[in-house]
Amino acid sequence: MGSLISWPTVTTLWMAWLIYWAVRSQNVRQGQTVEPLPWRISTPLIMAVAAILVFSRSLRFGPLDRRFVPENPWIAGTAIILVMAGLTISVCARRHLGQFWSSRVALKIDHQLIQSGPYA
Repeated sequence: MGSLISWPTVTTLWMAWLIYWAVRSQNVRQGQTVEPLPWRISTPLIMAVAAILVFSRSLRFGPLDRRFVPENPWIAGTAIILVMAGLTISVCARRHLGQFWSSRVALKIDHQLIQSGPYA
């Protein structure tokens, strides 16, 4: 596999996205209602377990450790493009939502309906 089309490339893209997501999450409006603590904790826990399963190169979990797509530069290149497209769409959507972003469907204080970008 070429140096651009590699596991570190995918990991770097996801880590950059995660940093962006964490920074942008600091500037959101407060919700009118607050979820119960168990519900608020469940999402990050599930995401952490998923990230460990996806990004850990040392864990071996039967079918999760087997290739199901042949190793081919075209397939790898297409995968990188799809990862970049998905992350770009999520960043674009997040930018348009701005202060009204929420990890769950929620009504924010002074809520507005966003009708720009992907929400047009």
